[in-house]
Amino acid sequence: MRLVAIASLLACLLLWSFGCQRSALPRASDQSAAVEYGALPAVRTSHHRELRREIARLDEEHATPIQLELAQASTGSPSLDQRGGRWARVLKPKQWLKLQRRLTKLFPGGNINLSLLQTRNAQEFADENEPHRRDIRQMLLEYPATPRVPHNEGLLTDLSFIDVARVYLRWEQTHAARLFVEDQRADVVQAFAGMFEMVERLAHAGHLVPRLAAVKLRHETWTLLQETIDAGRFRRPNYEAMQRITDAQLTAWPSDSEVWIADRAQALHTYEMIRDGYLPSILTQGEINRFRDTGVMDQLLAVAERIDGDQYYYLQTMRRIISDCKLPYRERSKELQRIYEEQRQLQSEPDFPAIAVHLFLAELKQAQRELALDRALCEAWQLGFSMVLDPVRDTQRLNSMTGEPFVVVLDDGAISIWGAGENGDRPVMIPRLPDENTSRAMRPRMRQR
Repeated sequence: MRLVAIASLLACLLLWSFGCQRSALPRASDQSAAVEYGALPAVRTSHHRELRREIARLDEEHATPIQLELAQASTGSPSLDQRGGRWARVLKPKQWLKLQRRLTKLFPGGNINLSLLQTRNAQEFADENEPHRRDIRQMLLEYPATPRVPHNEGLLTDLSFIDVARVYLRWEQTHAARLFVEDQRADVVQAFAGMFEMVERLAHAGHLVPRLAAVKLRHETWTLLQETIDAGRFRRPNYEAMQRITDAQLTAWPSDSEVWIADRAQALHTYEMIRDGYLPSILTQGEINRFRDTGVMDQLLAVAERIDGDQYYYLQTMRRIISDCKLPYRERSKELQRIYEEQRQLQSEPDFPAIAVHLFLAELKQAQRELALDRALCEAWQLGFSMVLDPVRDTQRLNSMTGEPFVVVLDDGAISIWGAGENGDRPVMIPRLPDENTSRAMRPRMRQR
């Protein structure tokens, strides 16, 4: 599959999850032919010497699609995706799709809050599927496995497990809403534990599409948790449990470099498809229309006929991006801006790498930002839980996204952590415990602007 960090293609890369249609892609019956692209047969016959050297370097690093797939299979860990069978035993694929469509009607726009979750229709939906919710939660407890994404299948990769995760989270959310009304705080926390566990499985799938889906679902879960604890019903054992859940997420945080290595393998597979004449087929009709209107389509088609230089540019650029993953996000962002500036300077050149720039690199900056925000928000919650349990704890905790300390505001009612939102304008706010001796707390700080 093409990178998720590509112009306007993020939604459509969820080919099966969202039903976005492309034309003339290899059929599932031709999957064995598509898998052959994972060995990169066409690029290996290129006359571009530097490109062949780069492919040989990837071979040495075991970073080609088929090598990543073999390495994944050699671990022997069970797969939790539908092909692996465990989720399919709960419901059939068509049933998951039907549930997804029903959820779209129940929660238009994907908006989730306690009021919507407590409606009669939402609760009836949860009641009907309560056995399935319990089955999947038990499976998450018993099988420490992540969805296995075949790196050598490209655009035919089955990503329907993302729908399964989304449906399961809705079940747990409606379950938590009911428990909240019944004031069963410990069980509410367990429901959130189930939500975060499923998010973690997506985040560790080794593929950018489920990784970004995990970002969205984790943010959604934090938002619901914020609304829940704002009611002031959590006690020390509940905060302690949530602190353990948050600590576990950060301890096992997925590597950004591994995600981009997998994403590069996806692009290599797609380059093989382009070499085989599939360029128009990997674009949606909307993209074709847009690229035609802007003159980009002619560039893409022209470059597809002389693709070696374009692919070499892409691989060189991704090597820089992957190497920069060891840097703090703020520094990585500066490096990426330099890459975009270099691209602007190349636009007038006859060998401008249009496929790399327009299909594989255009949205990479936004994807990196989303990954950084995901971690920063988790760090803010970790700090908040830590401080509500120990108000005299040092508040000087660095935000990994900005490189600056989180801004902490302490008052008698709540602890607020600023700096982790999309624009830094919404804090993580955790109500103090009812029995907390606020006189022990540090002097409140004014928010810094």
